[in-house]
Amino acid sequence: MCTKETLLAARRNLPLYTVYGELVGCQDWGAGMRQHVPPHMQDSFLLWVAFGTRPGGFLTAVLCNDLFGAYRRADYVNRACMLDWIQFLHNYAPAGCYGSPGTVDEWVGLVNDERY
Repeated sequence: MCTKETLLAARRNLPLYTVYGELVGCQDWGAGMRQHVPPHMQDSFLLWVAFGTRPGGFLTAVLCNDLFGAYRRADYVNRACMLDWIQFLHNYAPAGCYGSPGTVDEWVGLVNDERY
C-alpha cells in the first residue's frame, strides 16, 4: 500500500511517471503517462489516482468526460494534447477513476487500497 509519506518522498527523487508505474504496479502505465500526459500535469494525476485529491478544473472536466468543458479550461499545452489525454485514460488509468461526475465522486470516497 502506498502511504502519503512514501509517495511524497518518491516524488522528490524519481520522475513522476516512474512513481505512477510503481503505484499501479505496471511500468507500462508509467511509460504511458510519460508519452501522453504533459509533465506539468503528471503530479495532479498521480495525486488523483493515489489519494483521490481533486485536481483543478481542466483535469476534473477530463475525468468527468466533459470534453467541451475541458477544452475551455485547457492551457495551450493541454489543448494540443486532448487526444493524448483520451488515449492515456483509456489505456493507462484505473477504470474507476474517470468516466462521469458520479464516478469521480466515488473515487474520492474510496480508501487508498481500493483505488488500484
